Parts: sequence; structure tokens; C-alpha cells
Amino acid sequence: MDLVAAWDKIRKPSAHGREIEVPFEELVNLCDKAYLLFCLLIFNRIGYTGEYKNRTLKGWPEAVFAPFWPPRAVPVTEEQPRS
Repeated sequence: MDLVAAWDKIRKPSAHGREIEVPFEELVNLCDKAYLLFCLLIFNRIGYTGEYKNRTLKGWPEAVFAPFWPPRAVPVTEEQPRS
């Protein structure tokens, strides 16, 4: 399950006052994914590059973050005049 889907799965019921009906272990995993989603969005916004702990994987391995937005601009080259 991707990070946005995990956030969506826990947000909808909690925003409407309902219980999140998943086993506790799955709820912890969903929360870890939502946490990582927010971290990545914040890292991108502040321009962070470097290592972080990936809490969605067993053992929380180190991962490297590189900004993903805005996309890198492709240089525009001037067209050569046609002869």
C-alpha cells in the first residue's frame, strides 16, 4: 500500500468520528506510512536533502531523500533558423 493510500485509510474514519477498523498491528503500520508521507512532504518543502529513517520498513533502515517538487526544469534551447 502506498503512503497516500495509507493516509486516506486512517484519515476518513478518524475525521468522521468512527473507529479505524483494522487490527492494531496494521494500524501501527498505517500510521508509520502516514508519518513518512508527512516527513517527505516537509523535507521537500524545506529543501532538505540527506538521510532519514524509513519507518515503513522493518528495522527502520536509513534512506536518502532528494527533493521531488518542483520538477527540474529542462533547459529550453532556441531553435536554429531554418534555411
